[in-house]
Amino acid sequence: MWSSNNTKSLHEEEELENFSYATQLVNSTAMSMCLQTAVELRVFDIIAKAGNKARLSASEIAVHLCNN
Repeated sequence: MWSSNNTKSLHEEEELENFSYATQLVNSTAMSMCLQTAVELRVFDIIAKAGNKARLSASEIAVHLCNN
C-alpha cells in the first residue's frame, strides 16, 4: 500500500520533470533566436573575415556591425 510520503515524492518528482522540460523549451527557443540574430547581423561573416587565428572581442565585433 502506498503511503502519503510515496505519493508526495512521486508528485515532487513529476513536478521537477515538468519544470525541467519547460526549461529545455525556453532554452531551445532562446538559442534559436540568438543564432538567427547572429546570422541576420552577419556576425559569422565578421568572424570569418578576421581569419582563423583571430581573436575578436565583443566590442571589436560590435565595431564591425556598424560598418556593415
